[in-house]
Amino acid sequence: MPNYRVVVTCQDVKGHCAAGQKVGDEATFDGITMQGRLCIHALGSMMCKLFAFQQGLNFPWLKDPHVASHVCPDAANPVLYEMRREPLP
Repeated sequence: MPNYRVVVTCQDVKGHCAAGQKVGDEATFDGITMQGRLCIHALGSMMCKLFAFQQGLNFPWLKDPHVASHVCPDAANPVLYEMRREPLP
């Protein structure tokens, strides 16, 4: 079972997001369910990082071990996300 819930928040949209993501949109992952809205292409590109974050793995290059950035794969219209993990109750 995961040790953390991960909240993914849209931080910035350059151009036009075809999935309609807007700054402030959030999705929460608790290891079993997802609440909120997230582009399927962005989700697919962040799955490895999302699972690692849920399990408590650390990335040594992060300034804060509980916060990471992720950019969607649409190079012409990039959407920047923040991934923040929080301990599960």
